[in-house]
This record gives sequence, structure tokens and C-alpha cells, in this order.
Amino acid sequence: MGNQVQVGRSGELLAAYYLESFGIETSLVHMGATDILAIVNNNYVRVQVKSREKTDRNRYDFFICKGGKKEVLTIMDCDILALVGLQHKQVFFMHISEMTIGKH
Repeated sequence: MGNQVQVGRSGELLAAYYLESFGIETSLVHMGATDILAIVNNNYVRVQVKSREKTDRNRYDFFICKGGKKEVLTIMDCDILALVGLQHKQVFFMHISEMTIGKH
């Protein structure tokens, strides 16, 4: 596909597409750790998108962190993580509180 910017942008667009297909209004915003601002039941929901172009050993590995120092994302940064596997055009949405740290 190309560089990291293209992979990231493609993931954001695919995640927004899925949210819109569920009837959720979205805007691409890029504010801090928030990539997509969604409106759910008249409330704003901040979505951080993490994208991978293809699988590694038949699975996607995501780096769920922010900034150059690779700090762990918290509820202060976003509400929802959208993990996007571009090779299979799949998106997995999870609340930030469900995130676990480490390799599984």
C-alpha cells in the first residue's frame, strides 16, 4: 500500500466507514490521540485508530501507544480503540478500559 501515513489514513477511513454503516455519525478530527469523533446517543465518543497493513504470522500486531515516547493510551486520551486489519478489511472496536498491556 505504501507508507505509514497512507496505512493510517486508510485505517481511519475504514473505521469511519464501519461506524457510519452502523448509523453512527463521524468526523475525522486528528485532535491529540483522537482520530475520529463519533456521535453516539447525542454524546461525543473519541476514537483512536490503530492500523496494520498485513498480518504477521497470521495475526495482526498493534502498537497501542501515543507519542514519540510511546506512552500507554488511557481514558484521558480516547474512549474507543479501533484496531484495523487492512489486509482483511476488518475493524475491531473496544473500549479503552478493555485494553491490556503486553504481548498476547
